[in-house]
Amino acid sequence: MTSLSDTGALGPVGIAPRATRPLRVLMVEDNPGDARLVRIMLSEAPVAFETQEAQRLDDALKLLASECFDVALLDLGLPDSLGLDTLKRVAVAAPGLPIVILTGNSDDRMAMEALEQGAQDYLVKGWGGAEALQRAIRYAIERGRTEEKLRESESMFRVVFEQAALGIVLFDTDLKLLAVNHAFERMLGYEPGKLLGITPDAVTHPDDRVESQRLTKEMIDGKRAHVFLEKRYRKADGSFVWGRVTQSLVRDALGQPKMGLSIIENIDERKKLEERMRLDARVIAAASEGVFVTDRDRIILQVNPAFARITGFDSHEAVGMTPSLLASGRHSHEFFDRIEAALASAGMWQGEIWNRRKSGEVFPCWIDISVVRNEKDEIVNYVAVFHDITARKQNEERLTYLANHDPLTGLANRILYEERIDRALSRARRAGLKVALLFLDLDGFKHVNERFGHPVGDVLLQRLAERLTTCVRQGDTVARISGDEFLLIVEDLDDFRIAATVARKALDTLKDPFQIEEHAIKLDGSIGIALYPEDGLEGTVLYKAADTAMYRAKRMGGNEARFSSEELNGRAIERLVMERNLSEALELGEIVVFYQPVVALPEGNIVAAEALVRWQHADGKLDAPGEFLEVMRQSGMMPEMARRVAASAMLQIAEWNRQGHRVRLVLNLGAEELQDEAYLNSFKAILSASSLDASMIEVDLSETAIEEDSRTGGKGVAELKALGVHLALDNFGSGFSSIAQLGRLPVESFKIDHSFLREVVNPGDEAKMVSAIIGLTHSLKRQVVAKGVENEAQKTFLIRQGCELAQGYLFGRPMTAADFAKLLKTPS
Repeated sequence: MTSLSDTGALGPVGIAPRATRPLRVLMVEDNPGDARLVRIMLSEAPVAFETQEAQRLDDALKLLASECFDVALLDLGLPDSLGLDTLKRVAVAAPGLPIVILTGNSDDRMAMEALEQGAQDYLVKGWGGAEALQRAIRYAIERGRTEEKLRESESMFRVVFEQAALGIVLFDTDLKLLAVNHAFERMLGYEPGKLLGITPDAVTHPDDRVESQRLTKEMIDGKRAHVFLEKRYRKADGSFVWGRVTQSLVRDALGQPKMGLSIIENIDERKKLEERMRLDARVIAAASEGVFVTDRDRIILQVNPAFARITGFDSHEAVGMTPSLLASGRHSHEFFDRIEAALASAGMWQGEIWNRRKSGEVFPCWIDISVVRNEKDEIVNYVAVFHDITARKQNEERLTYLANHDPLTGLANRILYEERIDRALSRARRAGLKVALLFLDLDGFKHVNERFGHPVGDVLLQRLAERLTTCVRQGDTVARISGDEFLLIVEDLDDFRIAATVARKALDTLKDPFQIEEHAIKLDGSIGIALYPEDGLEGTVLYKAADTAMYRAKRMGGNEARFSSEELNGRAIERLVMERNLSEALELGEIVVFYQPVVALPEGNIVAAEALVRWQHADGKLDAPGEFLEVMRQSGMMPEMARRVAASAMLQIAEWNRQGHRVRLVLNLGAEELQDEAYLNSFKAILSASSLDASMIEVDLSETAIEEDSRTGGKGVAELKALGVHLALDNFGSGFSSIAQLGRLPVESFKIDHSFLREVVNPGDEAKMVSAIIGLTHSLKRQVVAKGVENEAQKTFLIRQGCELAQGYLFGRPMTAADFAKLLKTPS
């Protein structure tokens, strides 16, 4: 609190020249005498003052709203306002206006509160003279102007701080963040204010912290004026961003460190570019694409390892040659002229081209050719980057599927049939093999449409198509050429009787009624068979021969298959002889059990033995199952053979388990066995007699067997499940079940068909398919087994994909029980 008589404390008031404009004073005073005295005091000042008076607070507020003043001289005792509330209301009405309190109240506490609330000075009436009043007003104005400049300066700093494109951070000597701007918060992805109070270490990559701390400490200790470094910041989402940091130290008036200032530039893109440049420097050696560089004369100077892998030509075979080394012969001179023109005009060409590997195989690739010029714009090199697009071409070929297949059944249509028969005949001519064309015509299909309607007829054709595809091998063709007429192309035959087998299988598919909605529909069919070259050398000739043979079969009463050649029909009787020999072989014990190991990955220890059959003739000849199983199946001998195999194998597995080898038994059962009640009863008895726990038995079932069992009530699968045996879906991936159906299959494991493993080591569709099958199997919480593993590359791929079990020639071929016992004693 300042008294008007206490002039010595503030020092003398200096004499200043009169301002070009009087200093405007708003005097808020309700006492006319006091107001007149103030006017007299101000009139004696060397600086001109112009006063405007208000006796009430409301009048003062109106003046503040309409006029500008340099200072307010305020009494705290007014008719319409008392005390510090008067100060508050004036301060709100005129923010930043210097206020000097002139009051009759000498309360020190009130004086301190007034100063704390923004008053520049507190004067008591009658306690001083003119000089004290003049000085208080002038100091108030000067302080107000100084504070205004500080506010403007702070506002400018705040604008620069917040609007800067670069990150700005202020930190104290303990390295805690005092302030950060929006650019830095955006750079790190933090919400406003979340970074305050932490240390830079909290948002610095662990590998960069030590260096960052060392440099900052050296700056604070005065060992360096500035810090320049590049480091990684941890973002809010856990990722990292590169920043280029410039640090400076702010010191106080005594030269002591007060705070640090960091300017951070986001250089993440630059760092990524540098990394890409480093990767580009290694692309010749490490790229998966083939790369070769030539000189201006097209002589190959350098190739990368991928070039050798894709083309088969090693570096020493390619360097010094021209790119014609890879010429496939498929492209015309005009094609290469267009490439030359593009290189000359644009300096680059990219497109699809067919090349030839060292092995002679022609393959498609996508190639980018670029011209490299020197500073004189002269061509010095050509750089070509290419990759094998065989897989992509295969995908493109799939897009033509709809144009070449019957929309109802998905079978080949007439267009694709004609292409396939021509191809099959061309291959047969080169290989000296036979081709069989089977013409299947349904008997009475028109009646099905008339009685049940075309929608039911369509479903029946779809079901028949599914059955027919199971009658042929992969690579053979089933085509629908009209409403109820189907053609089967069976290729690569060395024995015409295989065609008879296929025909019988096709007719057998008609034996079981087709259950469609509430209808059980029975169909008959007739098949005519024509053979190349016996019945013709061209597709049209074979078609006519098969058609004629089919009508002969119809005239015999239907549900028959006839060859075009009567001689072949007679020779087909030989099949009956084979059936008789097989029947005798069963009785004589010539159908013996071999065992193939199933191993756990990655260790390779044997966990199961799959029981497989061989025909051991009396003369020592050993027939593989492919030579007789189908005949046994067609002749109805399969359940009896399966019973004998199960009895022998269970006793053998029980013996090995007693010897300390815990090995499960894998048995293969078909639809016939599942639906044969006598076989199922014998299976239960054999299992009981063997003393084996049911969990030690795995029964492999095909998708077809499960579906057929389900159509007849599912009794076979249900009885096996009730016994507690382990069920597996065999040859998974070769069937037609939807994912929803797979999840409902009553099996504990899926076995990947061996056909999928042939090309898995190459990054193509097969590898993707196997990966997808394994992933799907795991998602369904089933165990996965890979069949047909023949090499280490396939094994490594399966381990990487998480496959648990595998079998194949890599781990052991089918062998006798004695040889398998030796294998069990051999370390993995």
